[in-house]
Amino acid sequence: MNAVTPIERASDTEIWDGPTRAAHQWRGQAIDIIAQGEALVTEALVRLHSVPGRGADVKLRQLLGQRLSDLQEAIEPGGPFADEGKGARARLAKFRKHEPLRSALCHGVATVLVDRHRRWLLVVKLVALDASGPKLTKLAIEQEESAALLERLQSDVRNLASALGQISAALKKGAAAKPSHQASNTAA
Repeated sequence: MNAVTPIERASDTEIWDGPTRAAHQWRGQAIDIIAQGEALVTEALVRLHSVPGRGADVKLRQLLGQRLSDLQEAIEPGGPFADEGKGARARLAKFRKHEPLRSALCHGVATVLVDRHRRWLLVVKLVALDASGPKLTKLAIEQEESAALLERLQSDVRNLASALGQISAALKKGAAAKPSHQASNTAA
């Protein structure tokens, strides 16, 4: 005896939900890694701003792009922390290259496309406004390249953390050296 079983098409949700979830999960991971870098920049600015004398020249502004610029100004040649920050300049510049990605991922509208092999493509559209009018940015990230991009982001944030940690260490070393130097001057 043969049983008759109907062949049913898989529901659309079964085909699209997994890849869509994976693409949005990737987006969340990328945003989180970038946010870790943002926190490092903010902490460094606060630390530099608190240094008596030189820290007064360090700005503490609200927007991320402003903070990145403020840190860059503080550590670039001619800045109040140029000596301590020389090792961080290149690493900060490398982190800043992710600014367009950050803006798109955080503020853009995402569409997930799925191919017949269930691989996702994340397309993000962002309209920015400036003095010249609206500017449309489109960003496409394929599933195949997504893991490598996350690794680059993580590496750049780790390198930035290391460089900013070296600035903190130099400031602590300088602060520790000053009291003992002043003490020897007063004893003489």
